[in-house]
Amino acid sequence: KQRMVETFSGDALDTDRWQLTHSIGNDSNSPNGMADSVDGGFQWTTHNSNVNYYGQLSFNGIRPFDPVSSGWIAVTRNHTTTDTAHYAGLHENSYFMIQGAGNETKFRLSTRNDTEGTGNTNTSINSDTNWHVWKAETNGTTVSLYGDGVLEAERTAYIPSSTTGSLEPFFQVYNTNGGTAKTSSIRYMECYNT
Repeated sequence: KQRMVETFSGDALDTDRWQLTHSIGNDSNSPNGMADSVDGGFQWTTHNSNVNYYGQLSFNGIRPFDPVSSGWIAVTRNHTTTDTAHYAGLHENSYFMIQGAGNETKFRLSTRNDTEGTGNTNTSINSDTNWHVWKAETNGTTVSLYGDGVLEAERTAYIPSSTTGSLEPFFQVYNTNGGTAKTSSIRYMECYNT
């Protein structure tokens, strides 16, 4: 069965595995890369002048994970709680992921089936700047999300199906309001087929 583990350690990102992309604007002022701190992982900071800017790590369209029989684990954090969002999970046109979104007060499970629609379910975990351990699995009928070891959310509607195609790992930081840079970090990701 397919499995991938990334610890985001060392002095450089493994660019043979990960592709870095961004949506708009000049990325040269963004201090993106491995954080210079203990267990800081990979840190991505948006360019401060661009609304709707996003930066993303992905497998560059390589999708080894089953849309109805897979899971992922990620350890992530936002560095601010306003006007920023970060996402981690498995995606392509369909997805299941953790969403620390904009000015939402709670983290949430977000799912999409590209032939049916998109849905979100809030967790009980407040949107904050702490590191959180997220785990999600799908069996094709239900997507379950665990936050810090506790079952936090489940969805049965708008989840990936066998007709929506395979999935790839990704992590994204998104600036929902211009003016100041937004930063998010990831220090562990594991994806697997079940």
